[in-house]
Amino acid sequence: MNINLFFAFVFAGLMVIFVFFQPMKLKETKNIEIATVETYGFVIHQLDTKGLTRIIKGKQAFIYKDRYNILDVDYTDATKEQIVNLKAKNGIYKDKTIKLSGDVKYTRDDGLVFKSQSLDYNEKTSILETDDRYIMYKDKNKVIGRSFRLDNKLDKIYSKNVEVVYQIGSNL
Repeated sequence: MNINLFFAFVFAGLMVIFVFFQPMKLKETKNIEIATVETYGFVIHQLDTKGLTRIIKGKQAFIYKDRYNILDVDYTDATKEQIVNLKAKNGIYKDKTIKLSGDVKYTRDDGLVFKSQSLDYNEKTSILETDDRYIMYKDKNKVIGRSFRLDNKLDKIYSKNVEVVYQIGSNL
């Protein structure tokens, strides 16, 4: 067999492969993050030298390397002067901040109650924020508004579009 005929045959075979065979098309998928731990009906107690500081309860939790996603969250923080309790349908706990959504209820041990559809609570600064409509009450006093910010350290509240019912002689 002539060497030229051999290379012509190999070249013809490669041309047939090049023309008639198409490369396999791979299906592209997005990189999906998978939880490292999934748990149901849990309670987390956080202790330090002063005693019990935080309790986080939930119906279901997905623990990722940088956050907790919690369903039916019930969070209690006793690290500050006042004990606060937060409840919601959904919560994301990341970097000392908890972002709540769905029937959020914030309760303080002095009787202050706050309800909204979303709320962000920063443990470090003790600041609560929402851009949703809210209702806040203590005793017979009531505040309804939009875009709320409560600084627990300074004991100051900032809000927009506010409607207030204040009973004279009481404190809010």
